[in-house]
Amino acid sequence: MLDVKMVRSDPDTVRRALERRGDPTSSLDEFLAVEERRRQLLTEVETRRAERKRASDEIAAVKKAGGDADEAIAAMRALGDQIKEREAALAETEERLKVMLLDLPNIPLPDVPDGGEEDSVVLRV
Repeated sequence: MLDVKMVRSDPDTVRRALERRGDPTSSLDEFLAVEERRRQLLTEVETRRAERKRASDEIAAVKKAGGDADEAIAAMRALGDQIKEREAALAETEERLKVMLLDLPNIPLPDVPDGGEEDSVVLRV
């Protein structure tokens, strides 16, 4: 199985290796698109969590001062619902990535001849 960091950091090497094997690179392109979506969702989730923490601190300050925080609480609940939706989408995307990563073939060593199984040369029997 390939390392996600390696595929993300050096997709051209993986693409060339897939081409050497005779495998289509469309699965790599799809993988990279889904990985980009995962990173985007993760950023959104973390941003919304930070917003929720900040809102929670503001609500505590308003209540401590004796003010009414009902609107802020309602907004924080809506933010919590958004976080749950994004977390569900993130979990689904991560699971899809795991399956896609298992389907990507390994990179052949440099001394392996180009082509697929049918291009193999039998050296001895």
